[in-house]
Amino acid sequence: MEKKKVEHLIMKAMSLKLIRGVIDDVSLSVDVVWVQPRVLAKNQINDLKERLQNWNGNIAKTIQTLQSETPELFVQ
Repeated sequence: MEKKKVEHLIMKAMSLKLIRGVIDDVSLSVDVVWVQPRVLAKNQINDLKERLQNWNGNIAKTIQTLQSETPELFVQ
């Protein structure tokens, strides 16, 4: 991404009070000291819960498959 585009994006986020910080043009850096917290509605939290549970289930299935097909990787 071009320097100007990044700078514009950071300045826009600062103007919308999404972040607070300092832009240092000399060192081409940004120090972000605060980020606007995000509030989730109950339905959004439930959706995240379901997605995480599904993800956890998929991981468990993958581990079982790996253990059954390549037991030598899990020798203790």
